[in-house]
Amino acid sequence: ETSTNSPDRADIVPWEVVVKYREEKASSNQPSDRAAIARRMAMEQRAGGRGRGRLMSLRSSGLTAQERHGRLGAAAGKGALMQDPGLRSRWETLLAIKSLRRDPAVEYAEPNYRLHASLVPDVEAFAFQWHYPLIDLPAAWDTTSGSPEVVVAVVDTGILAGHPDLAGQLVPGYDFVRDPASAGDGDGIDPDPEDPGNPLEPTSSTYHGTLVGGTVAAAGNNGRGVAGVAWSSRIMPLRALGGSGSGTSYDVNQAIRYATGLANDSGTVPDQPATIINLSLGGGGFSQADQALLQQVRAAGVLVVAAAGKEASTVPAYPASYDGVIAVSAVDAQRTLAPYSNPGASIDVAAPGGNNSVDVNGDGYPDGVLSTGGSFSSTGINYGYPFLNGTSMAAPHVSGIAALLKARHPGWDFGQIRAAMMQGVDVRASLTSRVVNGGRVNALKALGEDVASEQLAVDFGKAG
Repeated sequence: ETSTNSPDRADIVPWEVVVKYREEKASSNQPSDRAAIARRMAMEQRAGGRGRGRLMSLRSSGLTAQERHGRLGAAAGKGALMQDPGLRSRWETLLAIKSLRRDPAVEYAEPNYRLHASLVPDVEAFAFQWHYPLIDLPAAWDTTSGSPEVVVAVVDTGILAGHPDLAGQLVPGYDFVRDPASAGDGDGIDPDPEDPGNPLEPTSSTYHGTLVGGTVAAAGNNGRGVAGVAWSSRIMPLRALGGSGSGTSYDVNQAIRYATGLANDSGTVPDQPATIINLSLGGGGFSQADQALLQQVRAAGVLVVAAAGKEASTVPAYPASYDGVIAVSAVDAQRTLAPYSNPGASIDVAAPGGNNSVDVNGDGYPDGVLSTGGSFSSTGINYGYPFLNGTSMAAPHVSGIAALLKARHPGWDFGQIRAAMMQGVDVRASLTSRVVNGGRVNALKALGEDVASEQLAVDFGKAG
């Protein structure tokens, strides 16, 4: 696996190294060796001492040609070609360490790493969001928590727009449930994506779209509730499933078209198309119309993420198995494939989906994914934070990570986003005995797959 803690990727203090010389004996000429090394490397001691690591400072300017060659070897002339001073200083520091490591008088030479407290959002229930540390999300938030310019369309049952954790997180959406009898809100297509629940059985209302949307981008640092994966990004709620949680492929496709900015039955398009579309839904067979639409969506530069399905079957499920879609299976709190999750070669990555039937971590709650939701009562809807399990909850984790990647790399396309996720997974071959093509996604590693770090890795490995 690629490690984000290797010197070429970690955050280091430029022009500083930690050096320990080999055991000093009274009869040895070690002091003169140390002095010679210091002269050759153009460095001086700032802290530390005999028998332990010493903090050494590398002179960053005014080097003679001999000093540059002694420090950088055959790569001495390459640094002058680097336009970015930060990248150049980092590169030269790493090459100096490599040169020191070759000296027989040196026991070890290492960077002086910068360490940071991993960002933990100021929300009440973060301790119960076990699924975020599972994918190294808190450490990834040190890099980015998303961007308001990155919009994730959640095609689902709609949204509880009044939920306090969704305040300020929504852009205008739409309701594409065509049949008033299925819609449960008394009408057909309209600009209001509010989720009315199931009017026939109000107490069975799941408010599924709110659960999914909260995992994508519930507000962070608001002192309450939960945090979403990409809490600085925004959600476009698109209602295509009725109050009972079911709908038609035609209505779903209209919502997808709207999110992408394509012609659709609403007769309108959003001011800003979505960046990512989350489809925590499934159940249909292969459709030529669906595949053709998703090819249009990809051509428009919009990323689609879909839940792999909950039948514990290797039979391809749709829309997750269409070309141009990132298919997501679910893992539980034990980092193994959830018992309900579809596996198979068509799956791209796995993400936390939980298992409500157990409490393995012993926190007193089921090991489902904690997110925003609601429940029906005689006085109206009570906003809350339920636990839910399923690949429906795994997919928005990946949509959120995609939003983090797009915030950091706005120009990246589907292939680059997918490649970063696939290259950064924690397990490549399988999850238990049921094959998953990609493995468990890791937010920190995915965000570490940037061009500058990759180039440094090549240079650090080859130079000298």
